Amino acid sequence: MRTLLPFLVALAAACSPSGQKADEAPAPDKLTPAKDAPRHVILVSLDTLRADQTGPYGNTQVRTPTLDALAAEGVVFEQHISAAPTTLASHTALFTGRYSHHHGVPRNDYLVNDDNLMLPEWLRLADFHTGAFLGAMPLASHSGFTQGFDHLDERFTLHRSEGVVGQTSRVGNEVTDAALKWMARQDKNERTFLFVHYFDVHAPYIPPEPWYANTLAAFEGAPKDAGSMGHIQRVRRAVGKGKGARGTELLTALYRAGIEYTDHELGRLFAGLTEQGWMDDAVVIVTSDHGETFSSRTEKWDHGATVFDDTIRTPLIVRLPGKEHAGTRVSVPVSNVDVVPSLAELLGLPAPERVDGTSFLPALTGEAFDRGPVFAEATKPHTEVPKGTWVNAKMDKAVREGSHKLIFKPKAERSWVYDLAADPGERDPVEAENSPAGQALDQAMDRFVQSADPLPSKKQSNARVQAELEALGYVE
Repeated sequence: MRTLLPFLVALAAACSPSGQKADEAPAPDKLTPAKDAPRHVILVSLDTLRADQTGPYGNTQVRTPTLDALAAEGVVFEQHISAAPTTLASHTALFTGRYSHHHGVPRNDYLVNDDNLMLPEWLRLADFHTGAFLGAMPLASHSGFTQGFDHLDERFTLHRSEGVVGQTSRVGNEVTDAALKWMARQDKNERTFLFVHYFDVHAPYIPPEPWYANTLAAFEGAPKDAGSMGHIQRVRRAVGKGKGARGTELLTALYRAGIEYTDHELGRLFAGLTEQGWMDDAVVIVTSDHGETFSSRTEKWDHGATVFDDTIRTPLIVRLPGKEHAGTRVSVPVSNVDVVPSLAELLGLPAPERVDGTSFLPALTGEAFDRGPVFAEATKPHTEVPKGTWVNAKMDKAVREGSHKLIFKPKAERSWVYDLAADPGERDPVEAENSPAGQALDQAMDRFVQSADPLPSKKQSNARVQAELEALGYVE
């Protein structure tokens, strides 16, 4: 039986006076991509999007023609696992290639340490111009996430109002318009990195018209505040009492309407970039930071507290220049920490120091690809831990290899293993100690937990930001 002692790991290793960790080599001053490397990188994050709610991942009830077309022209990673089920922690993993207990961001109400080498900082070493267009507040400049962007557009137009808007954000069409306007002014002969973040799938589930009205038309007597944070809370309470079936159906439909709207905006973005001439020499990556539980988990209509596939299995679709390897589907589990080292190999660049990820490019060419285990760590609830301990030490954790997945609950000091080939809904676990696959994953989990060595991360001091995060349950 595992004890909690191995999980109480010191927050950070000592740093040199320059802020560089003593055992790390200094970052290079200049990187040179391979001559035949893609000239541009376009990375799109569709916040809160579950993989199983899209066409490329087998859902026939949600219309996602843009994602479907991208999947036909690119590579679909069928088992892509996000490192954390909240926005800032997961995006920081995506941008650093490091798990949370190394990059140091436990959840949304913390700050990204400056010592992290972020993706745009690394690409700037290779003479990339870098631009970011954010859909919502969790990734904004106050968080420290935007290190390395030459151009940052965070002009949010929706501001939190109780029961209506969950947090400061903007509608997807404004993100698309801003990104296309900026790209139209850039020189296509210069290397360019474009990051676009859409937030319209995230709660509250109130997509723009006509998606909202069209969805409500099928629900006679729907509440006037359907999809709002207040409505979501009422449905949660009803489901907890064994009721709420109609509310669950409505929220599911509204969540899916948000996906369809976002897919529409993604189509506008790609059409505009194609017209401007960017797509032919670009690697295009579309992914999500985390998913969303519906009504069947203890955590209902939310994310952060669990590491079931509802919240950590997310889309990852990669389109290469010339549509190389179009239609390929990769079944080996990969992680969003793998994106940075994969881009490094694709661009012919050395990967940043101490990434946790592995390049998945061999999987595209038919080479043997043994990724090894991938991990995820919950970010809620906000459990107190001894001073000097990794903030998320007691959060639920998952490790996946092949079709087997282990979930470890530190507070219970117990682990369960699932065979996802036979039990994709994660409903029929067995004790890890009673499963040969579980025992191997249990050892991998031990190594993962004991490797925690996070960079220091301070809590937010911005009162407005704290209030908005608290309204969504990210802060207690």
